[in-house]
Amino acid sequence: AILAQGRQGAGGCGSRLIGAMSGGGRSPPLAPESQCGHARVRLAGTMVALSVAVICFGIIVPMLPEVQIEYFRRATDCRLSGETACASQASTAYGITQSLSSLGVLLLSPYYGKHSDSHGRRPFLCAGLFAQVLPFLALCTWNKDVRLFYVFQALAGFAPAPNAVLFTVVADRASPTKRLQSFGCGAACISAAFSLGAGFSALLQPLLGAGGLLRASTFTAVAASVVAMVLLPETLPAGNQHEQPRVVRSKSLARILVVPDSSRNEELLRSIAAVGLLSLLPEAGTTTIALFYAKARLHLSEQEVSLLGAHMLCIVGAGGFLWQTVGIAGLRRLCPSTLWVYQVALVANLLHMLGYVVLWAPWVLLLNAAFAGGPLAQPTILRGLVSEALPA
Repeated sequence: AILAQGRQGAGGCGSRLIGAMSGGGRSPPLAPESQCGHARVRLAGTMVALSVAVICFGIIVPMLPEVQIEYFRRATDCRLSGETACASQASTAYGITQSLSSLGVLLLSPYYGKHSDSHGRRPFLCAGLFAQVLPFLALCTWNKDVRLFYVFQALAGFAPAPNAVLFTVVADRASPTKRLQSFGCGAACISAAFSLGAGFSALLQPLLGAGGLLRASTFTAVAASVVAMVLLPETLPAGNQHEQPRVVRSKSLARILVVPDSSRNEELLRSIAAVGLLSLLPEAGTTTIALFYAKARLHLSEQEVSLLGAHMLCIVGAGGFLWQTVGIAGLRRLCPSTLWVYQVALVANLLHMLGYVVLWAPWVLLLNAAFAGGPLAQPTILRGLVSEALPA
């Protein structure tokens, strides 16, 4: 549909392709048909490459607890302290790593947002993709030494976040009234690819083993990311590059929360961002340690944890896809405002968190994963709220 609609309209080829994907928007002057055909091929190749990379990440993530626990059992004396000691150490180390990574995102988002407005999206997306694959490449290259994985994973948070840049690409071309729908479609594609990868992980782990599957998926993700970097077109209009930053600049959660501003819209955004922070912090922390907790609580082996994680993330991705497509579209028709849609997502988040409290069997964890679509939809709805308040 994207490639077909690229032939229509009065806009340039890059604008028409992105506009077809994101709901339409302003278009630069008409580009020659030969350039449009070239842009269509580049965009199609980029989308395929990014989808392959996300599928590979979906394969890798369920195996990370097993790799980390095995390392601590091999490199420390945790195995002498009890059955769950190695899982506890791995959970603590991984939690600290993710906290440092999140701190980098919080601090540097305004800087990257401002400079991508004046220098284009492509260099920031390429840098973010490279930072995402580097930790897994280090994990495979240095014989599953998770210390380097932790270092590169923490540093990845200080690079541009690829998902944030991707949604900025959508916002460049989508009209304000279509942005929530466009954000939902983009997030749904990511969820579907991740769910597919987790399903492959559950099927292939018994055949290839964690080590072989980890290496194959990592090198495939690296290759797909390189292809995406090469083919990725620039979506920021050429006239906007190297200009002075706009009056309304890219916003980060940190800026919305702490920077005084008399704007009524920004006061509303500050309140919404505070609610989002309070609701997503427990979710992010619990998700980081969920599989380690399941191993300790349910007395599972490392291989069983990997398979359980693969099944769980497959359900999570499927739930995210349904929420981002059918859920948001249906709620948008029933609810008078986007803020009400966000409140429904908060209720789903509460139900999801309660599932961890009553965990006593693997099937409870899998059932709880079905409620994860609500938390996954929250960032999309928040982007829609920000877009409505700050349409520039």
